[in-house]
Amino acid sequence: MKRGSNQSIKVTIIGTLIVIVTAIAVGYASFSESLTISGSASVKSSTWSVVFTNISNAYLNGLASEITHPEIDTKQTTVGNYSVSLTAPGDFVGYIVDVENKGTFCAEIETITVPTPTCTGTGNNAAVDAANVCKHLTYTLTDASSNPIETGKVLKTNQTDQFRILLKYGEEVTAEELPKADVTISNLSVSITYKQSTSDKCK
Repeated sequence: MKRGSNQSIKVTIIGTLIVIVTAIAVGYASFSESLTISGSASVKSSTWSVVFTNISNAYLNGLASEITHPEIDTKQTTVGNYSVSLTAPGDFVGYIVDVENKGTFCAEIETITVPTPTCTGTGNNAAVDAANVCKHLTYTLTDASSNPIETGKVLKTNQTDQFRILLKYGEEVTAEELPKADVTISNLSVSITYKQSTSDKCK
């Protein structure tokens, strides 16, 4: 009797569980609700524009002279076509250029490239003249106060930075190192690359 009773209890319990689960499933299926998310969006107009806006007159030292004043191209991203002449030790030629952020986004300097000038001599002493001139040349890009410029420098929207470009023939040149003929100086293309900034300094 006990064995049969145990079997009966087991059957009853299992059956009840099945009925309960089925009832819940049927009851849940009888309710439904659709949720809707709606709205609208737009993309506002924006621009990326970091450009040259002005070049100062040349500032000269010693016997240095300006032959052709530099120009800003139509895209305002290149300053070029300038020509200068250095004659005596200590001569230098410099310019101040303005860089303005006319765009929508805060910008910062990503890279700065200032090349080493290349010297090309003429005449019978060309190689020696070129070497002597180039080893006494300095070519620098600084801020307007002659302080070094570091990558990461922030330029906010509608703000302007000033940079100073300077080519100098050193005072330490000896009489023996003066060129016997003209020496052409090239490879003077300085590059400043800006990128969008997320710095706290943009706030």
